[in-house]
Amino acid sequence: MNRKKKVRGLLLLALFLAASVGCRTKGKDQSSVIRRRLEGEPGTLNVLLMTSDPDQVVLALLSRNLLDYDANLNLVPGLAESVEPDESHLAYTVTLRKGVRWEDGSPVTSGDVAYTIRALMDPKTPSLNRRGFFEGFERVDRVDDRVARVVFKSPSVNRLDAFNLALLPAAQYTGTDINTNPRNRAPLANGPYRLARWDAGHSLELVRNTQYFGEKPPAERVVFRIAPDSSSAFQGLLTGDLDETRLDFQQKKRLDAESTGPDARVRSLVNESLAYTYIGWNNRNPLFSDARVRRALTLLLDRETIARTLYGGLARPSNGPVPPGLWSHD
Repeated sequence: MNRKKKVRGLLLLALFLAASVGCRTKGKDQSSVIRRRLEGEPGTLNVLLMTSDPDQVVLALLSRNLLDYDANLNLVPGLAESVEPDESHLAYTVTLRKGVRWEDGSPVTSGDVAYTIRALMDPKTPSLNRRGFFEGFERVDRVDDRVARVVFKSPSVNRLDAFNLALLPAAQYTGTDINTNPRNRAPLANGPYRLARWDAGHSLELVRNTQYFGEKPPAERVVFRIAPDSSSAFQGLLTGDLDETRLDFQQKKRLDAESTGPDARVRSLVNESLAYTYIGWNNRNPLFSDARVRRALTLLLDRETIARTLYGGLARPSNGPVPPGLWSHD
């Protein structure tokens, strides 16, 4: 889930964004490889240290979470077949699926669960975007190879969301500095793909993970081409060098006008995105320290017009950082 962290201050501009994507239709003879745009170089492929969109886009194909979100934003089994709270909602039993393996054939175990959570909660690990979900954490214990027990000091209404968590292989990280471990650039996969090659500044190539427990993905390979410039990426889509890229409003408008009819080789798709954009006021600055000033600035901004013109109707004003569709949205 891509939620940009709010700085101190009241939200001035909060717009939930929809993602507009340009895609090429592919024949059966072309389906063995998908060429996708990556908008920047990943900083890391460590699931606890990731911070950027490129990190997350690649890791989404390399790793599965203990619990995943389905299309309706409901939590469903991932690496774990279940995560069950006790009556107090202080202790959660995590039971891994049978037959879940890392790409080298070694099993994913409760030891990986325990290591990952302990590493997450270690102050030396810069993983603040995930640590908040484990507020009140007390300990994690291995029950057996497939079962771990996570105990908290206090209950939380959104505690299950904490287990939308990917894992690190304990055998590869125990006793090392998590920030400099070579696996941060050569991760061990448990998802549908594994990393085959990383050509810094140019591309990353993923191939099917033969040890993956789930349904085999349709494409044999996924090639991410690093293309920070939106205009050149759009041209790559039109010429066939790319099969998919995110579009801005003007690119979508052009594509919709030029690619019409059932035989169109390129088309645009729009889907809801769990992302928002905003302007935040730092209330340590005397100019913005008064909440009444921040509120007045918020009310002065015409968010409806911005959503309609700047984003071409692909955004809508929000009332906070929680997107519609999640249980906690008011």
